[in-house]
Amino acid sequence: MEYVVDQKHACVSRFVKKKLAEDAKCKRVDLSPVKAKTLNAIVGFMQHHEGKEPAVHQAPLRSVLMKDIWSAWDAAFIDTVGEDKETLYDLAHACAPSRVDIPPLFELAASKIASFVKGQPPEKYRQLLAVASVPPSSAPAPAPAAAPTAAAKK
Repeated sequence: MEYVVDQKHACVSRFVKKKLAEDAKCKRVDLSPVKAKTLNAIVGFMQHHEGKEPAVHQAPLRSVLMKDIWSAWDAAFIDTVGEDKETLYDLAHACAPSRVDIPPLFELAASKIASFVKGQPPEKYRQLLAVASVPPSSAPAPAPAAAPTAAAKK
């Protein structure tokens, strides 16, 4: 699937911005590892913000309600994306610095994920995030620290 996005809007992605800077004639950037539903959300975010990076909100999360933290549009957007947790997790992964690199969208997705567990007991967030519990008695013992080595002599 191919999306057409105004270059100015697409540059909210540091990855895209870097690719375009490396090649002035570049008209396409391959984002094929990103799932179509996730890419659709990314493009919607880019088009709405028109290349302007919204403010990134720092931790700790002040509220579990996105409307208390983000703009009305961003809150409604991430609440809609968050209805499908797989897409939300994919979005956070895709927007990470090592991938498409869209810091405000990464932070928005991360805050939505954090809202699922804020104030919950550990058992609840293990369930919500599908994290298996490892009882302390069966946990492997930590590996001993390696002994420091002496610097090689000349």
